[in-house]
Amino acid sequence: MFLIVGLGNPDKKYEKTRHNIGFDTIDALAEQYHITMNDHKHKALCGTGVIEGELSEQGVADASAAGSFYLWGGLLMALAFGLIGFLDDYISVVKKQNLGLKAGQKSLAQLLVAVVYLAAQQIFAPTTSFWLPFIGDLDIGIFYYPLMLFIIVGTVNAVNLTDGIDGLDASVTMVAAMGFMVIASIAGFSQMNLLAAALAGGCLGFLVWNFHPAKVFMGDTGSMFLGGLVVAMGFGLGLPFLIAMIGIIYLIETLSVMLQVASFKLTGKRIFKMSPIHHH
Repeated sequence: MFLIVGLGNPDKKYEKTRHNIGFDTIDALAEQYHITMNDHKHKALCGTGVIEGELSEQGVADASAAGSFYLWGGLLMALAFGLIGFLDDYISVVKKQNLGLKAGQKSLAQLLVAVVYLAAQQIFAPTTSFWLPFIGDLDIGIFYYPLMLFIIVGTVNAVNLTDGIDGLDASVTMVAAMGFMVIASIAGFSQMNLLAAALAGGCLGFLVWNFHPAKVFMGDTGSMFLGGLVVAMGFGLGLPFLIAMIGIIYLIETLSVMLQVASFKLTGKRIFKMSPIHHH
């Protein structure tokens, strides 16, 4: 038997209930992993938020392969981004070149990591769809790849931008990881639940030494690794767009830089005294 905990509402009609966030996610998972849903049981149990179905042998194999990929593939992706950050820090600190990697070199390396991750995803957990609130599972075909490339690289750079003052990046990422942990627990994603819990715990331990005045700094090595893990959790839950909501601080930091640069280039004036906005 296959049990998933969803977010049901017993006071609404069944057809309305299955379109809330929890049950739309469950329906998408059922289709992806070949779960045969019993509609009568689906209706009867929707008030408790528990859905019961049966997994075919192929479904078990697909679910296992997908879960393993999103855990280990996500970790490897995060390590690869961390390596890019390490090279940048090494050039800056050891080689005494303040700029580190050139912007083009860093962007190319990030794109390469993202492309390899998406290629591996299509081997172990093939999909061209993602879930959106109030819409459900949205299949966009070939446009999935450039959109996910943008989300992966954008998220990693957003987390990197957030690392500007003592304790900020680690604390924001700890809160984000706790959010992912709650969602993974509700949806029954045990592997993502463990990954999120480990990340939250790691950030908490790091904060002991990173709160102002910081004694230890993560640099690009740490911030890009954290960015990779945030991406891994979003993709592992099948909810990449949830990154923008859970990591709203990352989004605000990035938008502040984009607005500042655009304003200065177009008008010669700055919107903020400094950007990212955390410097205020």
